Amino acid sequence: MKLAGRIVVFILGICLFLGGFILLLGFIANIGDGEESSISFPAEIILVICVGIIPMILAFFLGKWAFFGRKQKPLSGDELENVILKVAEKRNGSLTAVELAMDTTLSVTEAQNKLDDWANRGIITIKVTEGGAIVYHFAGVITNEERQTAKRVSEFE
Repeated sequence: MKLAGRIVVFILGICLFLGGFILLLGFIANIGDGEESSISFPAEIILVICVGIIPMILAFFLGKWAFFGRKQKPLSGDELENVILKVAEKRNGSLTAVELAMDTTLSVTEAQNKLDDWANRGIITIKVTEGGAIVYHFAGVITNEERQTAKRVSEFE
């Protein structure tokens, strides 16, 4: 999950925890006032567990998951290749190492090393922008328009 999604889940967890905590405090205050309640004591206990304690526990685990995340296992060679190709397709066949790192679990250095390796093997080509950014181009990734306007091989003879 992206960082923005994790932040939203973390904030939701905090709100859920605070809501459960406030309800739990209200229950404790209600017990201490000595007045008769309209529901039985066992029903109040069940209500506190369902509306106060369980949301607090759920909020704790939501916050923990959002903050620490789950460890992702390293991708195998074929899985990594597939992910990189999907990122290239999403970016119309051209991307930088930074863009690849943003869309995957790779570091910028790992992304650059992988793309440089593919460039050295002739799988992709390297272009340089006027600003000096290195752009890796996947010639095999084409747009739908290019697909539609493609000519038959016999038309080139």
